[in-house]
Amino acid sequence: MMRIFQVTGYSGSGKTTLLTHWVRHLSDRGVKVSVIKHHGHGGALIRGDREKDSGRLREAGAASTVAISPGEFQWIGTEPPPLKEMIDLIARTGPDVILIEGYKREAYPKAVIVQNESDRGLVTKSTNVKAVICREKQDEDYFASGSFEALSTHPMEDTVKALTKILFGDDTDDLAAL
Repeated sequence: MMRIFQVTGYSGSGKTTLLTHWVRHLSDRGVKVSVIKHHGHGGALIRGDREKDSGRLREAGAASTVAISPGEFQWIGTEPPPLKEMIDLIARTGPDVILIEGYKREAYPKAVIVQNESDRGLVTKSTNVKAVICREKQDEDYFASGSFEALSTHPMEDTVKALTKILFGDDTDDLAAL
């Protein structure tokens, strides 16, 4: 059964750092993980295809290009599909887990990263929050006293283990079997 989970938070909150640790943790336990990252900073993405055939085809007017080799593929385009369609596409590659960075307004199960007291409102604006990840002890205490599972960002290993238990109900060495 494929699982979907989001990690949200404001810019600079540590979403990518957390996901990097969590992807490594899951992969080490045999889980095939795919990640969708929302680039909410505005501006163009850094394209790696500029001097390749696919880049030349885009410069010629192609709305998107897909380069496929025996071991990987790369899709670059100017009109991204809605998140649900992207999930459906990625699901065809057979991941056990799709982790989504960002997309705060989506209703998938999620962890919200809170950097400080001023970020607390993001949690109440969010839906389907399974955990609140806090940088500061006072925020962890605040959310722990409510109906949320409050986790600290330190140590990160404990944070990803707790998130793994939320996602799988366990954190064994062979999660792919669950």
